[in-house]
Amino acid sequence: MILWIASFPKSGNTWIRSLVSNYIYSYNNLSTLKKTELIKRFPSKKQFEDICDFKKLKNEKEISKYWIAAQNKINLYEGLVFLKTHNICSSYNRNEFTDINNTCGSIYIVRDPRSVALSYSNW
Repeated sequence: MILWIASFPKSGNTWIRSLVSNYIYSYNNLSTLKKTELIKRFPSKKQFEDICDFKKLKNEKEISKYWIAAQNKINLYEGLVFLKTHNICSSYNRNEFTDINNTCGSIYIVRDPRSVALSYSNW
């Protein structure tokens, strides 16, 4: 099952991934940055292999058709999976982002929009 770490960009997603990955993978001698990379982002090209030709998908509208299929594939092989996303838990073009069969919960990060704007301006 997938547990989502979701936020608007520049709202602390990487910081939460760092905390969670250091707790989960504390047995691993990887650096903090490498542990953070163990929590993958969704959607990404690799998650859509054997489902569709990701390179030919031109926009979010076309990718959205395969969200559930990609999550079904992720859930075939693993237990609890943490995934990072900036997507909203809703439908897009009549395609649901996720469903109850693939998701066990989420960590949703909310940050003051003024801080987000400041963070973007420095980035």
